[in-house]
Amino acid sequence: MRHSFSLRLLPLSLLLAASASARTPDQPVDAAGRPVLDSNSQPLFYDTPGIPAPVEASSPLARSLAAPPFSGREGEPWNLPPSPGGTPFWSYAMFGTQIGLGGLVTADGEDGKHLFVSATGSASFGANNFWYVLRHNPATGSYDQIHVQVPYQDLHGDYWGPRLVSLKSGNVLGGSGDELVVALEDGRIFFYSLSTFQELAAIQPVQNLTQVALADLTRDGTAELLVLTYSGLKVFSSTGTLLWSVSGVSGSDLVVAQMDGDPGLEIATTSGHVIDADNHSIQWTRSGGFGAHLRTADIDGDSRHELIAAEGWYNIYAFDVDQQVAKWSYRTGLDISSIEIGNVDADPAPELLYGDNQHGGVHVLSLGAVTPVEKWSVPGYDSGIPRIAVVDADQDGAVELIWSGGSNTTGQDRLNVLDPIKRALEWQSIHLDGPFVRPAIGDVTGDGKPELVTASWESESGYGSGRILVFDPETLALLGTSQPIASDRSWTGLRDLKLRDIDGDGRREIVVAADWLYDGIVEIYAFTDASTFELKWETAQRPSGSPITDVEVIDVDGDGNLEVVMINDQAHSGSEGSYLRVVDLATRAEEWRSANLSSSWSGATSLAVGDADGDGNVEALVAVSGTGVLIFDLKSRVQEATVGGSYTVVTVRPGETGFIGGREDGTITRHLADAPGHYFFAGSWKASADSITGLTPGAGQSLWVSAGKRIQLWPDQATPVWSSAVLGNVNGGVALYEGEDGTEVYAGLTHGVGGFKIGSATDFATVNLDASGQLAEGSTDSVTLTFTRSAISETPTEVVFSLYGQATAEEDYSVEGATSRSDGNWTVTIPANQTTAVVTLGILQDFLSEGPEVISAGLESASGYFLGSPSVALIPIEDDEPVVSVVASDPYASELRAGSASDNGFFRLSRTGNLSRSLKVRVGLSGSAIAGIDYRKINPVVVFPKGKDTVELRIVPTHDRRAEEMEEVQLQVLPTGLYRISESEQEASLSIADAEPGVALDGVTQLRGAMLVNLRRSGGHTLPMTVTVFVTRREANGAMRASQEKAVFKAGSATAGYLVRPASRAKGPAEITVQLIETGEFHLLDSAPVSFTLEP
Repeated sequence: MRHSFSLRLLPLSLLLAASASARTPDQPVDAAGRPVLDSNSQPLFYDTPGIPAPVEASSPLARSLAAPPFSGREGEPWNLPPSPGGTPFWSYAMFGTQIGLGGLVTADGEDGKHLFVSATGSASFGANNFWYVLRHNPATGSYDQIHVQVPYQDLHGDYWGPRLVSLKSGNVLGGSGDELVVALEDGRIFFYSLSTFQELAAIQPVQNLTQVALADLTRDGTAELLVLTYSGLKVFSSTGTLLWSVSGVSGSDLVVAQMDGDPGLEIATTSGHVIDADNHSIQWTRSGGFGAHLRTADIDGDSRHELIAAEGWYNIYAFDVDQQVAKWSYRTGLDISSIEIGNVDADPAPELLYGDNQHGGVHVLSLGAVTPVEKWSVPGYDSGIPRIAVVDADQDGAVELIWSGGSNTTGQDRLNVLDPIKRALEWQSIHLDGPFVRPAIGDVTGDGKPELVTASWESESGYGSGRILVFDPETLALLGTSQPIASDRSWTGLRDLKLRDIDGDGRREIVVAADWLYDGIVEIYAFTDASTFELKWETAQRPSGSPITDVEVIDVDGDGNLEVVMINDQAHSGSEGSYLRVVDLATRAEEWRSANLSSSWSGATSLAVGDADGDGNVEALVAVSGTGVLIFDLKSRVQEATVGGSYTVVTVRPGETGFIGGREDGTITRHLADAPGHYFFAGSWKASADSITGLTPGAGQSLWVSAGKRIQLWPDQATPVWSSAVLGNVNGGVALYEGEDGTEVYAGLTHGVGGFKIGSATDFATVNLDASGQLAEGSTDSVTLTFTRSAISETPTEVVFSLYGQATAEEDYSVEGATSRSDGNWTVTIPANQTTAVVTLGILQDFLSEGPEVISAGLESASGYFLGSPSVALIPIEDDEPVVSVVASDPYASELRAGSASDNGFFRLSRTGNLSRSLKVRVGLSGSAIAGIDYRKINPVVVFPKGKDTVELRIVPTHDRRAEEMEEVQLQVLPTGLYRISESEQEASLSIADAEPGVALDGVTQLRGAMLVNLRRSGGHTLPMTVTVFVTRREANGAMRASQEKAVFKAGSATAGYLVRPASRAKGPAEITVQLIETGEFHLLDSAPVSFTLEP
């Protein structure tokens, strides 16, 4: 079963200033361990929110109906309303499934005919949840999307949301023209401009509805809303005021027309009711109802419309409502998916069209007072036809027959446009399946301008592979769509996309990560001048059951040649596991792979590549489900570190060390590097109540966060300054583009790709922090902190910064040029018309052994500036106290040497620093060997004499005459405050070998009148030794006897024997069994007994 499911950095100065005091509610302390305070310097606490009340029926025009309440509790920093530009200014979506089920509306636009189409952006049989607008493109003959409405969310934020049940047009609001009216199953009704597609109004007059019709029942020039619910028909004004209702009326469809001789219009529903719109009475109830699909037309020329009703199976009827009789019926060959009335040929009479619900196609029937006759039909291509329309879509003067197909199958859904005169297909949509991967921006055409590139996860309802799409970001025109990747054999989805120049021609290629029948594959395509996609490279080996989820192309070892770095998850039980792999681009050979990263199905979830620790080598940082972030040096091919936690996303900020991680609980953490391969926690904050799905570094220290079905920009960890509307799931990070109107952000969404205009710059500048110099005890050195503003200000800028770490201000070091604040922070002022201010840190000598300490100096948020990059400086303080280490200089000892004396082991302790005085060092002993039993006790205080930098400790084993396994002695240097302990050599161990030999039975030797049972010993000592054997005898007469006997090894002898003689007066042979008894004084080499027959 198939399952579906360069970049220009944004100037931070384009954003509104964020409050400096706001901090995250989930952590009561900030990155440096300080309490989180509000603007009154009081600790923050958060109350549990109430559940929002439902929108009342008479609510005013309100955009709030379009989006659910934001996730999280009241007061949480991410709980923001959408910012300006928070809804997409442009989108490209899949054409969806169940196309047109909710409706297909046409309207005249200034640039041609517009087709408004509802669709489903999720599973094959899911309800419609969004809509888009198509326009014919004369140059290509295709139909381009010119607008996409974000999928509707339910009032509690569920992405799948309520069903879009009706998409119609009419003049309801009383303006100069019609509006698009969209009705959701939960009772919300939205009004949109047919020209600008902007929302005009929104109401929720009921809590559920099944269908909506628009008609001017009051003859005042504007239409009323006829809302069909599960319990009755309700008629509302445009503001949601109930005008009248009729209970007991229901159904899935309704129509309004003049169907009899009175002045009022008639309303017919599939429940079998006809209501007079003037007196609000039910004038006809037909037993059995009117089927599933309704239309009206004057088929007999009496100026009254007949009701055309199609049942779900086989029958279509024409009813004379005035006479309350059926005029005719038509028998179809299959069940019926939809009906429509339109003129599709050259004669003036309209035709009746219906679509088969299984296979079949679209049938065109004559429509008149007599039983229809089929004129012609076209194949449906895809099973199930939820919508049919007849319209001049390309404005060539002739109508097109438009229908959607695929609603009754798990296969692909497509929108079809046919020339009904030529019976020729003019256009057919491509079926793409989401989610769409994170977009990338780069020049793939070679024209020196960037393109926007994204891809669908799959296609054809999961039966086809993902496909790549290339757009012009200036015009947003679709330049090309690829063939399905992986030869249309990707079964788990196209998971990642990067743009990298693999051949050095300045034109980027498209790198995609996916699978080939579950097996991992990476492919690289070139976008050609003909707007096609040429496969230039693919992996030579496809790891079994291991779809590639993330990929990067980079020179990992500095040899000038590119490598492909990739990670995978696991698709089935035959998977090799989850690995980090490095493949040579030129030879396609695997250079290296890590150990198995995870045994879970999800495996590795995110990959980031960069010099994370500042050692000049490229690291790979891999988020592994259930483990944390694993960090590998790709040049040395070793794992440097593991940072535990439930991480979903990891990223590195270009030009900086460390990494940023997003977790399942919505927390973002930051780790910095203070040495090659060493990372430390530098802070965290809660950014969402939901899992983090994408992180994209922005300008300065800003971060674009994808979480909670939204995108937000966090300039620091205090609060976001920009937030999108609820979009549905955001797949990964975002792509940033500097357009003519400022910064644009593009994101991969469940139903397509969306672009957002963030806006232009404000007057705020950024402040950076740099540190120079060094600090060491016993020296007069100092460190200079330089605070630099990116632009001159006419007023002074007060910069807030923190000093934290193992070292303490005013105890371990002095601070000059800054003022201490009551909250533990410091301030320094950049004077007016200047760009820099300086703070000096000096050493304060002590006589404590503290080891190297680190000062963490970091910029804090405040009004008047944004955090620039770098904003954190790590300053080490070197201690001048001695460092003590220990090694095992002779790590092997034995209870005996040369048969008598023990073979001793030795530990060597070393110290650095001043040797002019003695030094006492405490040590501790542990291990499987016990002091005083297995070896002689030693003094726990070791003294370094004056002038000596090493001391030897002797371990003297004790021969305890007990058979034991190899035992271990561990010695650890213990702290006292007089010295520091070496991190790499703070403990050592040695082994004590046992002296006892191994003993075994070694067969028997026949002697005259007796048998000699042989014993042998090997290894260990050769001292005199007595062993015990257990002897059992079965005499010829059946008598049994058992006894324990002794055998003696003489000094220096490796053999011994036990003599067995016949019993006195034995009448026949005896069966003898001899077995060695283990007493603990030797190692039993073989426990098998010796058996033999002893003749008398």
